[in-house]
Amino acid sequence: MNELERLSATFFPDNVVYSGDWAYWVTWVGGRRKNPDFVVLTKEQLAAYRAGVPLKDLRTYLVIEINGDFWHTKHKGVSREQREREFVDGSVLVSRADW
Repeated sequence: MNELERLSATFFPDNVVYSGDWAYWVTWVGGRRKNPDFVVLTKEQLAAYRAGVPLKDLRTYLVIEINGDFWHTKHKGVSREQREREFVDGSVLVSRADW
């Protein structure tokens, strides 16, 4: 977890779990796969996760991306804003840091 993700996590409730360690993958519009920074779990999913169920086995419909400058600068000539639009389908909260 990088510094921006750590700072962001301090504002999240307990049911928002870090997944940026490759523990959880989602398939986006167009079939692209992505590892989000955080997932939002229901009360039941959080209890299961704490009981040892792997995060990848819990399907959620809300993820959070923290876009800092290290991973989210221009990618193959495409701006961050364009990349965000490629992935966002209504179930993603994107937070950006413009340092």
